[in-house]
Amino acid sequence: MKRILQVEGMDCKHCAANVQYVLMNQANIKKAKVNFKKGQALVVYDEEPNWEQLKADIAEAGYKIID
Repeated sequence: MKRILQVEGMDCKHCAANVQYVLMNQANIKKAKVNFKKGQALVVYDEEPNWEQLKADIAEAGYKIID
């Protein structure tokens, strides 16, 4: 399955790399592709990730997932 997340607070490639790192360290996420210009992250997963934990980890890194 795939899901596109809207991510607020990314300004550069370094920000995108930080978000991708956080996403790839989540359980059940197989692939993540982050585009800071669009403010989006595409995540690919087999089983549903813990979205609340993902949002908390992204927030801890200084970004925000917009529902």
